[in-house]
Amino acid sequence: MKYGYSLPEAWSAIEKYEIVDDKIVVSCLNGVTFTLDNTKENEQKTQEIMLTQARERDKNVDLAKENKTKNKYLILASCVSAVTFNFLSSTMLVGGAAGAFGYSYFLGKLFNQKLKLAEYEKYRIYLEDKDKIDEMDKSEMSKVIKKEKQELNINTLDSYSLEELTKIRDNLRKDAKPKTLIKKIVK
Repeated sequence: MKYGYSLPEAWSAIEKYEIVDDKIVVSCLNGVTFTLDNTKENEQKTQEIMLTQARERDKNVDLAKENKTKNKYLILASCVSAVTFNFLSSTMLVGGAAGAFGYSYFLGKLFNQKLKLAEYEKYRIYLEDKDKIDEMDKSEMSKVIKKEKQELNINTLDSYSLEELTKIRDNLRKDAKPKTLIKKIVK
């Protein structure tokens, strides 16, 4: 979890945790780390805090606004590219250098915005289907995403791609549809 927090919120937001020997090492978005005793209770509390933070962020993220920002960067990068091409034909050195800088700046912004949107979508999918995902066993999960991964939970979510989570969600929904139809027919 890397995006969507303002600076004061980032101070206490948990990015991830790792289990090292007999300790749980918790890393916050601001770079601060702290350790807890490695107990099931501490791990569950840490995951609950992370889930609460993810739900709060999910409520506060305006995806339409984020998509507009992404589109704005795409348009600006395109404009800079067109202007650069015109400058290159008249003043090679100065126009080309300024245009290349502007173009790379907006492409960087566009790439960062696409990463943010992908993360928001991953977390949205996970939060919507968390209970069903928790019920999936590891062998069923590996059939869906075609590779062995660690257990999917709020802490390991960042190691999964948006494509993998979409496949998991689609598989869960595909499995749920026939059961719903049968229930309707039986009633």
